[in-house]
Amino acid sequence: MKKQLSFILLLLLGGGTQAQGIPKEPAKKKTKIDHLQISLGGELSTSPLLMSQADFMKLAPNAQLYPSGPVDDIRMGMMTSWNASLFNIQLGGSPVLKESGEKSTHRAWRVGLMGQSFRSNLYSTIIKNSHRVDTLFQGSGGSIYGFIDSTERAFSNGYYQATTIKVDLAHIWSTGLDKRFNLYTGLGLNAGINLSPRTEIVNSRWSSADVVGIDGQMISSNGSYNSNYDFQRETFRNRTGAAASVYLPIGLDFRVGQKRAYLKNLHVFSELRPTLHWTYVPETRTYVFPTFQSTVGLKWCW
Repeated sequence: MKKQLSFILLLLLGGGTQAQGIPKEPAKKKTKIDHLQISLGGELSTSPLLMSQADFMKLAPNAQLYPSGPVDDIRMGMMTSWNASLFNIQLGGSPVLKESGEKSTHRAWRVGLMGQSFRSNLYSTIIKNSHRVDTLFQGSGGSIYGFIDSTERAFSNGYYQATTIKVDLAHIWSTGLDKRFNLYTGLGLNAGINLSPRTEIVNSRWSSADVVGIDGQMISSNGSYNSNYDFQRETFRNRTGAAASVYLPIGLDFRVGQKRAYLKNLHVFSELRPTLHWTYVPETRTYVFPTFQSTVGLKWCW
């Protein structure tokens, strides 16, 4: 009996020794929050919410200022048809390496909010009417050297605009987060809702007396504009929509200081973002189009 008890005790002690010798599993990789950044910027596109006249009238039912007759849309001749201002506030963190317990100097996550106020030009027209007022003669010989024309230009523009609030997430790959100059890229996405969307029709008129040469070239022009008489606006409230984007952040980060601690923690950065934008307008449909964002900001690290 004593031999059996001794054998069991040895087994227990041996098992306990082996259990103590089993290596512990490595700690799971974590992300350490280590910076806060704020940025401002803008967004442009030449391919915004392209829609038919029938779709536009769903956004602006019973509009009184919409041009009568066929609309010669000159919008695509404009430099941009989508303008937006951007505001970002984000917390960032770096993954902690399992082997050393140190933060990664080449990768980071950032998560936060984006505020975006946008305006999309849905159509843009100009109607020009001219009639000849007088003929200009040169000297005693009476040769004609030009004409005076009275010209009136009527402009009409339709806009869709809203303020978007989005949750924003991005993963960053860097040449070295610990370096003073740091180039980085990555992949980001965001999604949110379009608040207070509205459609506006803005009509204006410009009158001018133009001096035109016999070859048809403009010599001079004297224009007039009365804001009370020549400007009209009509606004329509629309239903709340949604928006999302996928973007490629491409940026340059600069650490301000080298010696003083508070300046070493302060960074200035500039970022470009080729973006694929998705927006949902409940009255019509979903629109997908490319945009280009540009931001500048400050980052505080700890």
